[in-house]
Amino acid sequence: MLHTQCPQGPQANCADKSPTRLPEDPFYFVYQPQTSTVYSLVPFYVSPTNKMRRGDLSEFAQFTGRPIIDPFTGQPFPNNQIPDARISAIAKNTLKLVPEPNSGPAGALTNNYLFWNFDRSEDDWWQFRFDHQLSERDTFTVSFRRFDRHRRIYHMSHPFDGGNDGTHEGRFIGVQWSHTFSPTLLNEFSFARTRQRGEQNQGRASGRSILQQELGITNLGGRQVPDSIGSPNIITQTVGYQFTPSTAGAFNPQPSQLIGGHTSGYNAGDAGNLYQVRNNVSYHIKSHLFKTGVEYRLQKPEEIWIAGEAWGSYTFTGDFTGYDFADFLLGLPYRTALQGNRGRLRARHLELGFFAQDDWKVTPKLTITAGARFQHYGVPYAADGLYYNFDVANRRIVVPDDKAVAAVLPAYPKTISVVTAAQAGYPEHLAEFKRLLVEPRIGLAWRPWSDKFVVRMGYGIYHTPFASPTAFATDRFLTGIFAPGLLWGRDGGPYRLREEFGPNQIVGGQPLFTFDRPFPTGPGRVGLQTVYSQPVSSRKENWPYDQQWNLTLERELPNGFAVRLSYVGSKGTHWPYVSNLQIPAPSTTPFTPARRPFGPDIYSSVFRFDLGGNSTYHGMDVELTRQFSTGLYFRGWYEWKKTLNDVQGGLFGSTTGIETQDPYDRRSDKGYQDGFQPQRVRLMGVYDLPFGTGKRFLTNMPGWLNHVVRGWTIGELTTISGKQRYTPAFTGRDTANIGRSGGRPDQLCNPNDFGPSPGLLWNRNCFAIPPNGRFGNSSRGMLSGPWIWSSDLRLFKTWYFTSDKQGAYMKLEMYADNVFNHSNTQGPNSLNISSPGFGRFDVTPSDYRRIYMRLRIGF
Repeated sequence: MLHTQCPQGPQANCADKSPTRLPEDPFYFVYQPQTSTVYSLVPFYVSPTNKMRRGDLSEFAQFTGRPIIDPFTGQPFPNNQIPDARISAIAKNTLKLVPEPNSGPAGALTNNYLFWNFDRSEDDWWQFRFDHQLSERDTFTVSFRRFDRHRRIYHMSHPFDGGNDGTHEGRFIGVQWSHTFSPTLLNEFSFARTRQRGEQNQGRASGRSILQQELGITNLGGRQVPDSIGSPNIITQTVGYQFTPSTAGAFNPQPSQLIGGHTSGYNAGDAGNLYQVRNNVSYHIKSHLFKTGVEYRLQKPEEIWIAGEAWGSYTFTGDFTGYDFADFLLGLPYRTALQGNRGRLRARHLELGFFAQDDWKVTPKLTITAGARFQHYGVPYAADGLYYNFDVANRRIVVPDDKAVAAVLPAYPKTISVVTAAQAGYPEHLAEFKRLLVEPRIGLAWRPWSDKFVVRMGYGIYHTPFASPTAFATDRFLTGIFAPGLLWGRDGGPYRLREEFGPNQIVGGQPLFTFDRPFPTGPGRVGLQTVYSQPVSSRKENWPYDQQWNLTLERELPNGFAVRLSYVGSKGTHWPYVSNLQIPAPSTTPFTPARRPFGPDIYSSVFRFDLGGNSTYHGMDVELTRQFSTGLYFRGWYEWKKTLNDVQGGLFGSTTGIETQDPYDRRSDKGYQDGFQPQRVRLMGVYDLPFGTGKRFLTNMPGWLNHVVRGWTIGELTTISGKQRYTPAFTGRDTANIGRSGGRPDQLCNPNDFGPSPGLLWNRNCFAIPPNGRFGNSSRGMLSGPWIWSSDLRLFKTWYFTSDKQGAYMKLEMYADNVFNHSNTQGPNSLNISSPGFGRFDVTPSDYRRIYMRLRIGF
């Protein structure tokens, strides 16, 4: 086919009018199957010692210097020994399922059990791309990616949970169409459809069977639990599996899990169900390049979830005896909860954005870029209308319409009024958002003296997206941390009944509930409810945003060197956080349910999603690179960063924020971001090995052998990082008398870089449990971790089947992670000052060298 060809692009000059032939349509295809099997030793499991199982708790009492208290007499147990007759039958049954220590010295109270983790994954990656030149002005591209995974994990959390078996599949199809109207005007249109579906079972048996037959918890107060794979959750503070605490909440460490798991149970859904349409226009005139575009995104995540709380959660804190394991042996949980299940949730969320930008080349040495983005986020909703908002002022549940009222579970407490949006004066989707968010941005690139020196600067405002495209459709409650989601906990309430009991108390010599009677019964008795409130107009009046600015200096140096110095700063405003309005103010008066602001017998928690948090960030980056003529490339850079905020923001990409310790004083939470690493050094080198034809060595190799030895590239990356931030906590006491165990302790001195013995980094004596009537004074993120380092090696080579390097090829890749088999310290074992594992960073066998290979064929 003959045609008149014009080069594409807004800066093209369409001068060549001679007939030419269209190039052949390029087609790209990659298929990459991958199977991996990894065996690893897992640390951080604390198994009760043989003495502890018999009720002899002298080891822990000796460590803490505090006796084990009999909660029914207020006196210490003689010799810190709980008599066998006092040990709960349910606790004895549980300990039959918990393995005995197999590591460390006898009586060790940290890392005394190691177990193997088996992780097998079978993956298939497919990628297709087809480019077609429709005409001299039009180019059409179709892309398709497919990913399928079957993953089987044994002993993922600890030996009891049985691991999980699940499948995951991803699908992406994209269509792009580019049309050149003229040499200065280009239009680009694209459509994309993404799906990320998965299904997972985690557990070893029926949760009902484990609960009733193995543990012996049969008195559920007439309640029913599902007969599906899963496990009840028995939650402690110092024994069991110690969850990695690098991203702990604002005031409590993640608790340990004696049996069960946070993700135990069944879940299935499509978290990444996304439609996306874009259209961009580029127009070049003289010294200006104008760009503008519009984007439409529709998120439709879906999920069904049967969680571990479906068989009950049983939390032991030590508030009765001073030691969580002693409370467990006596069968005295601090809190219990049982959650029902709802059908598949189909959440919906619409986004619409528009931008305009001008790249102005003021002089050959100065370019200024100015523009703005205009963003709209729709209010999320459930397609079936079964979601709610809590009206704090009138203490009632608000749902969209009469159909949603009729769908309220019959067992939901009648003491909580349920009304429609029209009756409450609420908008259709139960909240209002700002219709338009404006984000101005400006930047410049300037060469003030020569082409070897560049100055770059920029400033912009960026609003926090309401929810990422892969956000879960529902809430995932993890020790006070709310994962990102469109409807958070507002899909539950009257449509997924969750009952909570506690805090437990001994009244008249009798506990309100026990391990074998965890859910109290009575006429019309339903456990306390947790409700979530999104203020109707909070995101209409405000929206979380960051102001960001940067300055970069780049300089070419002699002998192939180049240096870059960058500074980045930001100021966060209106960051989200969570307040529990059901918590009373701190007081020296002992807690009673009557002190709860919303009454004693209906609500356990009233969570409100607030805006108003503040943050600051400052970062510096120094980079040095050099390209050698011998085929060696070197790059090294150092990063220094500091961030402070008065809310724990950005964790897991959450748009709701984290619960504050004191709902009446958010600023007392000001501190360093948990999990933040302020310093990092990276050294990278890439070298084309000098073997084969045209190289320094083995230049006269035979043809077939030359194909073997020529063209290899080796790469190495060494990373050194440290001083990661952590927050201390204590458990087993309600010092503020608010009905919640634990919090941040008092700080007495600088605990960092203590290390009087191998593996111990922080000085426990620098902390104390606060006195009666108040919270502790420790700030968030005031603990800093050790330095760690690792080196990774890469070796790869590509064989081309034709002289055209755009055609078919085969690529061999070999990887060695932690190539020197350096053992870094792992931890901390615990952030709980009441735990023997506090501040311990042990060298464990889990950080090992991993070597694997991959062969890719593409065409």
